[in-house]
Amino acid sequence: MKHYSNFFQLVKFWGIAHWSILMFFVLALSVILVKRNQERISILNSHENESVHQDIFLYREKITELSSLSEVPNLHLSWVKSKVIINKYKLILSQNYHANDIYRGPLLNWSGNISGPTIILLSAMKEMQKKVPAYFYGIRINGDHAEIDFSIVGGGDE
Repeated sequence: MKHYSNFFQLVKFWGIAHWSILMFFVLALSVILVKRNQERISILNSHENESVHQDIFLYREKITELSSLSEVPNLHLSWVKSKVIINKYKLILSQNYHANDIYRGPLLNWSGNISGPTIILLSAMKEMQKKVPAYFYGIRINGDHAEIDFSIVGGGDE
């Protein structure tokens, strides 16, 4: 209790000058902290604005790129091209023209399954992706043998 009485005696003898000095330091510290927080917020806002401008620029580039693309190739012709590639690599093709549960998108599609040696299958997939609009999924690799499900997508008339 003695410690509390010393504190109260000190407060009792403080004058207006002492309280004014204490209030000045509290106010100065508050102003400094507020200014620091405002600077942090302005830095964050400038980074956010730059990010938004970068996103807008990227979207504009994508729109330009998409609008310059040609029409989707004919589905039948793309399927023929893919069969030529598969035969070139001597892989096994199982056709499934009515696999509606595999590819779900706005384009017409024919689906199938390719199987053969893993390295050769991967090379054929790479070539197919360069030459026809192909959608690959469901790859199964068992050592040197691999299988992959795929869909060729395209349009109707060309």
